[in-house]
Amino acid sequence: MKASLRAATIGLVFCTLAVAIIGGCPGWPFYQPARPTTTGDASLQRITSGDELLNYFKQQVTASTRRATGSFFDLLVPAAGGASNGAVETADTGGEQTTSFSTTNVQETGVDESDVFKSDGTNFYIAQNDTLRILRATPTSEMRELGQLKFDDPIHSLYLFGGKVIVLLEKNNFVLMTGVAPTIRGGGAEDTSTPMMWPPYDVRATVSVAAVDVSDPANPAVAARNDLDGVLVSSRLTNGHLVLVLTYEPPLPAVQTPLAIAGMALNDVLPKMDTGQGAEVLVPPGDWYRPLSPDGYFATMVVTLDAADVKTVVGSTAVMAGAGTIYSSTDALYLTDTTYDENDSFRESTAIHKLRYNEEGVAEYVASGTVPGRLLNQFSLSEFEGNLRVATHVDDVRFFGGPILLGDGAIGVAVADAGTSSSDATTTTQAAQTAAGVPTGPYNAVYVVAPNADKLNVIGRLENIAPGEQLYAARFLDKHAFLVTFRQIDPLFVLDLTDPNNPQSVGELKIPGYSDYLHPYGDNLLIGVGRSTETSPWGGVVRSGLQLSLFDVSDWTNPTLIEQLDLGGYNSESDVSVTHKAFTFLPDQGLLAIPAVLYPTDYDPYINSVYVGPSFDGALVYQVSPAGFEAKGRVSSVVYTDAYGMTYVQWRRAAFIGQTAYAITSDGVRAAPLADMNTTTTVTLPSETP
Repeated sequence: MKASLRAATIGLVFCTLAVAIIGGCPGWPFYQPARPTTTGDASLQRITSGDELLNYFKQQVTASTRRATGSFFDLLVPAAGGASNGAVETADTGGEQTTSFSTTNVQETGVDESDVFKSDGTNFYIAQNDTLRILRATPTSEMRELGQLKFDDPIHSLYLFGGKVIVLLEKNNFVLMTGVAPTIRGGGAEDTSTPMMWPPYDVRATVSVAAVDVSDPANPAVAARNDLDGVLVSSRLTNGHLVLVLTYEPPLPAVQTPLAIAGMALNDVLPKMDTGQGAEVLVPPGDWYRPLSPDGYFATMVVTLDAADVKTVVGSTAVMAGAGTIYSSTDALYLTDTTYDENDSFRESTAIHKLRYNEEGVAEYVASGTVPGRLLNQFSLSEFEGNLRVATHVDDVRFFGGPILLGDGAIGVAVADAGTSSSDATTTTQAAQTAAGVPTGPYNAVYVVAPNADKLNVIGRLENIAPGEQLYAARFLDKHAFLVTFRQIDPLFVLDLTDPNNPQSVGELKIPGYSDYLHPYGDNLLIGVGRSTETSPWGGVVRSGLQLSLFDVSDWTNPTLIEQLDLGGYNSESDVSVTHKAFTFLPDQGLLAIPAVLYPTDYDPYINSVYVGPSFDGALVYQVSPAGFEAKGRVSSVVYTDAYGMTYVQWRRAAFIGQTAYAITSDGVRAAPLADMNTTTTVTLPSETP
């Protein structure tokens, strides 16, 4: 009896000390729980009341804390009470321009995307740290800075709409070891800030949308502003509406004891917005959804603002799940989220949620579905004739030769049972897949998904594309798709999606190197931007210089290479490989500009031990025709150079206005006429910090 009492006392003391230790770390856990391991129904269930939303949130916070702190937490968690009864006239911004000046390269015609640089054909609008810089771009004889507007927060990106510049700003309240507490708008749980271990965590981020009147470019002024809770994931501007996709982590109690969590109120959970008249609820309880398979307490919000009046929220939808790749057509927005199948070597799958724009422009939830594999980027998705086409790379997740065990936040080797090795388990799974006709090992695939009631069902699939190779680029164009995979050589695949129920691979071309961005030119040409490759002295294939390719796809069954340019030596690259927005093309004139950094062709990092700097930094300009690329010239970038001679470039863009090419960075603009690209005009934009 005494021994039992002593054991119980020791256990209670241990639990108390553990809770005290954990309670001393504000905001614990300071990371999002591990992605769920589920292959269940991806459908979302609408939350019908504030009580249901609050109780679901508490359950998810409790479950997350339990995973992070251990099962002893269960002993201290009181009943949540009232648990959910559920089963648990601006420029056309299209992809192909017919105007005489370039605008932001976007994926879908009619769906604008924000960028750090915008042009209206006369002036340039440049995001430089926390300052909007406005520059007169044409004629070049009058090129100069007209005005600037400084904000309190860093600029994320810009839009042009209705004669105004819509500026997206980000503020992240990171709790560091300074002990400085962030300010919480609109009430809610109190966040105290005591010293904690690295890394910092974001206890309350906000996104500001500022509409700037630039009718007088010398005196730009904020005409309207809306501050919203959340972290900006992505945005689109279509049909006169600004659609923001935000992730939101409600502020938790400073010390996350069960009693503190149970005592949270609905106002603590709901995100807020502030247009200058005080905090208001951004997404009311009736507009929230939760997955049938719980996905943590983070939320993804899709908020629709009136682009003509950013203070007006037209509507909103929130999903209690993480946000992955975002894609939008003019008709619908798609949210994606990655999950893992613990019964299939922890292979990734992608949950897809469709939100259709209603007549008011609000993205309303329609249906959900799941496809195997993970997405590459937004170009992995394309809506056509009501169906969604999806390109994925399918593989099991591995860690030091074995699958990653993602359940309950642990990382290790997954085994079938105590007497089976991880390799045996994998072999057994693959043998079962082979017997069932399911591809084994890494491969790529294209799926066609169609909505049916509240489900997105796979109606067509083409799997086992380029087994063992990685997906590097995808582009869907009407009834065809192009994929680039790579391991040692670059296969360009052409897929026929005329019959959505039966996708077919109809053509293939293998060439050295790879393209990581594909852009159509007319009906028969395809431009590729990527990297050339070489064999290293130790064997294997490594990336070397920048590569520019032009393909003839007039015969879908026999794609051919018209011309391929290998530019620069090792480490040469283009911003296009990072973002498609850096690709600048005027199809009506066949003018192409690629921002690039080129290193000397004789530089070999495997031989040279001394660092060699770039030989060129700026825009490469070409005339593109069915015969290939004709070099027009180069325009050097304006770059910041510190006292030690080191250069820094935050981003690079290129632009055309008429017959003038421009190289743009946050540090300045340089212009050159196409007729004589050795004659340049330069405007520098000095900043306080690089």
